Amino acid sequence: MIKRCRVTDANEVNRIMTHPDVYPKISDDGCPEAGDYDVTPLLECDAIYCLGWMIDGIWAGMWLLKPWNTITYEAHTCILPGFRGAAAIVAANDARGWMFRNTPCRKVVTLIPKGNKPALAFAMLVGMKKEGIIKRSFLKGGKVVDQQLLGIEKEE
Repeated sequence: MIKRCRVTDANEVNRIMTHPDVYPKISDDGCPEAGDYDVTPLLECDAIYCLGWMIDGIWAGMWLLKPWNTITYEAHTCILPGFRGAAAIVAANDARGWMFRNTPCRKVVTLIPKGNKPALAFAMLVGMKKEGIIKRSFLKGGKVVDQQLLGIEKEE
């Protein structure tokens, strides 16, 4: 099940985002330590969409979608270990469908730092296509790396 998360879901969203197998992959050198991170301000913003994924009432993952403009949203994917695989691909497509049905969104993009091969493979498995490279745009472990831009559009 995909649902829009609200402030009442902050504990679960924080738990997913700061999981030791998730947070190191989604954060850069400028992010706070996982224990200091709090998603509440993002959940309070009506322009940002946080979509939670649950299986039989158990939180499996979530997507944070931030607007670039009226129709384009940048997705940040957080899937807990044990829920990755075929079910996560279906859930990602369901989350994107939710955005296309319930918001003005017509395009979803994501940025994947060089070297994050699992994230790149997942994005492509859910139908995203490579659209470009943003040079020297991510600082991780003191190293500046490129990010691959991928996107998918709403079918008209």
